[in-house]
Amino acid sequence: MSGNKQPTGKRGIYWKSNTLYARMVVPRDLREHFDKGERWKSLQTRDLKTAEYRASQLFHQWRAEFDKLRGSTSALEEALRWKRSLEEEKRRDADLMAAFKRENPYSELTSAVVDDLGLGSERLGFEHYIEKIERTKGREEAEAIANVVLGGMLPTLSYLDEWKGTLEGKLIPRTIKQHDTRIKRLADRFPALPIKKTEVARWIIDLESQDMAEATIKGLIGGCRVYYNYLLRMGYLDPDGANPFEHQTFTKKKRASKKDKRKAWEPEDVIKLVDAAREKKGDANLHDLILLGAYTGARIEELARLRTEDVKRKEGVLYLSIEEAKSEAGLRDIPVHKDLLPVVENLVEHSPDGYLLPYEPVTENGERSSALGKRFGTLKRKLGYDKRYVFHSLRKTLSTLLERQGYHHNQAAQILGHEKVGMSFGTYSDGLTIPGQAKLLNKISYEGLKVQLKEGKRRP
Repeated sequence: MSGNKQPTGKRGIYWKSNTLYARMVVPRDLREHFDKGERWKSLQTRDLKTAEYRASQLFHQWRAEFDKLRGSTSALEEALRWKRSLEEEKRRDADLMAAFKRENPYSELTSAVVDDLGLGSERLGFEHYIEKIERTKGREEAEAIANVVLGGMLPTLSYLDEWKGTLEGKLIPRTIKQHDTRIKRLADRFPALPIKKTEVARWIIDLESQDMAEATIKGLIGGCRVYYNYLLRMGYLDPDGANPFEHQTFTKKKRASKKDKRKAWEPEDVIKLVDAAREKKGDANLHDLILLGAYTGARIEELARLRTEDVKRKEGVLYLSIEEAKSEAGLRDIPVHKDLLPVVENLVEHSPDGYLLPYEPVTENGERSSALGKRFGTLKRKLGYDKRYVFHSLRKTLSTLLERQGYHHNQAAQILGHEKVGMSFGTYSDGLTIPGQAKLLNKISYEGLKVQLKEGKRRP
């Protein structure tokens, strides 16, 4: 239909075969719903005044159809869609005008040519959209949307879900959830971006005045820094702009105190824990968790996620394959200590759901260790241990026992899932073999500890 058309000087209205027609460019995000990129319809008149009236009604009808095809979206989603669309149109129009100048070096870029090329059609559609918002929802909302689309401000949460999607498979669900909470806290303080470095500095001072732990503040600012970098890298904020979360100073320094430092369980403490868990009615999972932690040094979530197929054998040695961890170094194989063999073999043989520690509930973050951790906390408090002693302290226990045996840092790091140090051992070495690790680990002993199966109900 676009062939042999003649402009009338009125936008969107053309002569075609001695009849006036209406024409509208279909938005790019909706073209899959149409056969062509333009919509044409005869106005069934040769009178320009009548054609203008009929065209305005038709344009209103077409725009309503476009809105319906897009479905129900939030004001923010719609604003971001318009922002992307206008940015794309700006680049596209620049190319069209450059091509027109090359092909028609002596012709002026008249309004008829602009209309014929479809220049600014998205901008025109946006202007009509803003007019509609002002009529239906008020001037304040219309101005807020226009500021997002045409101004330099970006609502802070605009691309949070998109960013979190890029983290899946790279970070554990719990860490992604923490990032989500941090960015929403950022949005409470700064609803729109960009912001200045001095504004972030003042925020840090306010957080410090609230007696928030330094590690918590650093985690918050670190998460915001990574998100802001993503927005810059993707061009959602000016890529040439600075990240205001970089190189911030934290003034609150808490003095180190022995009373707050986490402690390793001594072997006699581990024996008390295991004995108390054995005497506790039911809850065989808690008993077995403590044994697994004491002899492997694995993190509680790593143990809670262990499935029967993660218990493997190589070169005659039974080992646990940690397939999910908080870091690359955490992906490792841990030999089963000789004292622990009967327990692990029994757990594999009698697992009712495929997990070594069966029937544990899973949180919304995908964690299986949450309930176990709470039960462990209750147990150790009843035994009189304070906040310095946590399940994670079993890692310190095993690390301490390995150190007391005189083993090299990297040998212990391979078992515990820590980064190795040094170029030779840390970068190029594959580390000890499974039998080599087993030989090392089997020299660790909890003298007086009864390692035996606990008869009891597994928590459904």
